[in-house]
Amino acid sequence: MPFSGCPFPRGVRTASTTTTSRMDLPPRADYARLLSRAEEPRAEVGRASRPVPDPAESNFRQEVVMGIGDALRLFFLGFYAVVIAVTLIRVLPTVGTLRSAEQSATGARRFLPAVLLPFGFLLPPAVLFLRAGEIDATWTAVRMLGLGLGLYAAVILPWAAATLGRFLVPRAVVFPDHALVVRGPYRLVRHPVYSGDLALWLGTALGTLNALLLVLLPLYLLGLSAEAAVEERLLEGKFGQAYRDYAARVGRFAPRPGT
Repeated sequence: MPFSGCPFPRGVRTASTTTTSRMDLPPRADYARLLSRAEEPRAEVGRASRPVPDPAESNFRQEVVMGIGDALRLFFLGFYAVVIAVTLIRVLPTVGTLRSAEQSATGARRFLPAVLLPFGFLLPPAVLFLRAGEIDATWTAVRMLGLGLGLYAAVILPWAAATLGRFLVPRAVVFPDHALVVRGPYRLVRHPVYSGDLALWLGTALGTLNALLLVLLPLYLLGLSAEAAVEERLLEGKFGQAYRDYAARVGRFAPRPGT
């Protein structure tokens, strides 16, 4: 029988050879243990290579965000303080002139300003002072949008008051010598004062991330819309087609495209 350089024929194994080879091989559990030990250094290297966040840098960013929120809160509180002062010094003293009005609001709508003034000018700063409804988040873009609305209000409110002059009164009325004002901010919106009031409210809500002010905003919008509708009926009755053409061309609270 031919041999192939092996002391045993092909396909023939002795019992002693088989037993020895199995004893030399470790069990499967040992293989798994050895493999896991071999992978441990690689895992350690992978963990070490990941960037570890710097606690000091994280704290600095958080302080910056908190500083922006506090600054915006102070900005809007100061803004409302100025608005309240102007209302007390400039607007409310004109109540005596309402007796000479040619036309004025009737029925329950006469009392709308008595509700809107404290609701619009006292409630927001009180909410800000108490920090009721504030969301604990960064949202820098939202805060900057609120600041932009606040700056819009800071421009249009004094501009409208200066343009309206002695016709700036705390109630919807028309005087015998009333003039249809269509210059200044009235070229952009029909009610720039209310537009500024709404922008201030919404800007305050966004700038300070105040959910309570956002929830209450529709109520304020509803009240200002009702008061604006009363004023528009009085002005249309006074100026007729001239006011209707003006209203068709200019938006109520926001500029129309192409205005």
